[in-house]
Amino acid sequence: MSAADGWHDVGVPAQQAALAAGEFIAWKAGARHGPFDALARLIPRANPTHVLEVGSGSGHNAAWFASEWPGAMFEGCDYSPAMVDCARKAHPHARFTVGDQRDLPYVGATATALAPDLLLHGCALIHLSDIGDWLAALCEAARVSSRWVLLHRTPVRPPGLSVQHVTKHAYGVEIHETHVPQAALDWLLESAGLREVRTEAWNLGQDPTQASILCEVLR
Repeated sequence: MSAADGWHDVGVPAQQAALAAGEFIAWKAGARHGPFDALARLIPRANPTHVLEVGSGSGHNAAWFASEWPGAMFEGCDYSPAMVDCARKAHPHARFTVGDQRDLPYVGATATALAPDLLLHGCALIHLSDIGDWLAALCEAARVSSRWVLLHRTPVRPPGLSVQHVTKHAYGVEIHETHVPQAALDWLLESAGLREVRTEAWNLGQDPTQASILCEVLR
């Protein structure tokens, strides 16, 4: 199995679900958690009624929205059938679909009144190695969402540095990550028709910074 396909491993979803559930319980008890803290600060700004998460994995963010933003309908999309199966079993209240972030199985926002008003990119972009694929995924996000795109848990390198490709191990499998510099991300957002509105970052001062970036779709 290649690094790019590591997330397809059938043993990964249960491990991810267990880890995320523990982190969510700790966060609800008062522990700091960069990604959950970022959602808590950014979601009220977007005020969504319909959330589509691309890269929804085992569905752990469905639990966050059910608890913290219950007024919004939540659905997820992931390219791993094993992840989608795990999410469906754990969160029967939400709808999960298998799909590729570069070619989402949804009609465009301009073609339906039922489009999500927030598309949450749940740490999915970083697993695309080609910048052209990043642009395709961002253009798809802008096409499907009626108003907002939130790039959640996105590693951003300081200005002046190059794109970095990293191979690491997670949940016992080899995976690939791509870390982009700020200038490249700015270009990608502009090219996809997205305008950065607010960013919440943690891991500050390190390379890469971890960021959740709320963008408005420009039409």
